[in-house]
Amino acid sequence: MKEDDVIEPNEIIIDQEKTNEEISDIDPFSRFLARFLDYSIFTIFLVILSKKLPFLNNIFESSEFIPIQFALWIPIEAVCLSYFGYTPGKLLLKIKVRDLYNHKLRFKSSIKRSLSVWFKGLAMGINILNLIALFFSFYKLKTYKITSWDKDEKCKVTHKKNNKYVTIFCVVFIFFTLILQIYTKNI
Repeated sequence: MKEDDVIEPNEIIIDQEKTNEEISDIDPFSRFLARFLDYSIFTIFLVILSKKLPFLNNIFESSEFIPIQFALWIPIEAVCLSYFGYTPGKLLLKIKVRDLYNHKLRFKSSIKRSLSVWFKGLAMGINILNLIALFFSFYKLKTYKITSWDKDEKCKVTHKKNNKYVTIFCVVFIFFTLILQIYTKNI
């Protein structure tokens, strides 16, 4: 055997499947879409709930309820992230949130991350401020390749390439939910 035929340990690729799975190109649009897909699914749940429990109708129909609606999602998101590693929107758009050791987040870390997203990333849903917060979150993610809430909680967010039809479906679903909200307020 020649010396050239020897394989060095650093030449061996271990866990090739994982390498292919986790395409970590930063994709703020997919993350934004996943978050608002989650909010849309939750909104549909709240609309159905308000129709089944009429005393909730006035609360859910108020535009002042929108920030509270975002806040109500926080514990649900935290449970999803700590139990599954993703939310329904993240699952559909092939986004995973893990700790630095590639484990699902603990509940405490998930709840802190979700609160931070609500506070820093969405400015608690307060009109105008939330648009500014979204812009700065987008800018920081593109520039620094990480959000402050992921950095604070030592999270890594991985992406797989999305099918364009799934992306189109998500956009249409979100617009459908907005129309549904407007329609149900006028009934």
